[in-house]
Amino acid sequence: MGIFSAVKKLLEFDSAYDTFELLEKEHGEPSEHVREKPVCPSPNDTSALSASLSENINTMRDIYHTDICKDLVIREFLLCKKVKAAALFLNGLSDSRMINDFILRDGIYGIISESANDLCSYAAQNVFTINDIKISEKLSEAKESVRDGLCVVFIEGCNNCIIADTRLYPERSVDTSENEKSVFGPKDAFTENIRTNISLIRRHVHTDDLVCELRSCGEESRTSVSILYRDGVVSPALLGEVKKRIASIDAEAILSTGMITQLTDNSS
Repeated sequence: MGIFSAVKKLLEFDSAYDTFELLEKEHGEPSEHVREKPVCPSPNDTSALSASLSENINTMRDIYHTDICKDLVIREFLLCKKVKAAALFLNGLSDSRMINDFILRDGIYGIISESANDLCSYAAQNVFTINDIKISEKLSEAKESVRDGLCVVFIEGCNNCIIADTRLYPERSVDTSENEKSVFGPKDAFTENIRTNISLIRRHVHTDDLVCELRSCGEESRTSVSILYRDGVVSPALLGEVKKRIASIDAEAILSTGMITQLTDNSS
């Protein structure tokens, strides 16, 4: 073995790209991870919705990983005080006041005609007082609408849904980036509001596998920290390392992202 080969092996230059060593782990042992292309549904997917309200809700919960991703809001209510229904939207992307006024309040206190056959069509035309509204029978359209900031209403016994445009745009204008200038790309930069920042990322990353985990740092400040990643693309071992380092932060208050960078850096 030549000197160059010995040095390369010693410094692990011959290791695979996705092979790395973890100094801290949540569980398990470091192992090689081969990135697999996630299975994303086709935009032309014609999967139909179920007539069961609970089944539709559970399907959306699985799609948006609600066991760890808490920004999907599911508000169940009684449509016209008679029929079970649910409004689904993403916190930070949809206008909650618009949903409260024109979806929930109108939906609860509306009146259903006894001759109404299709409750979704009837509610869209006679109950919800919102200007941009439509009916859809496709699961793919429902989940894409929620991802884009719209509100989706499922009704028990209906195999279709109501999609209302309730998108929320940041109240404070998003300024151009001062640190990382972009010549051809988008000019927007993060703000001080974590929900605004998450909504900016979701508007640029239009994939169903984008997961947002909210955590808190700082024993006294309890500063909200969000971990965003694409499920099926991110390395599980590397994600576990990130979670472990954030969970190990021992500080009374977190005031900036620079503090998180310093407290999670173990290079020293």
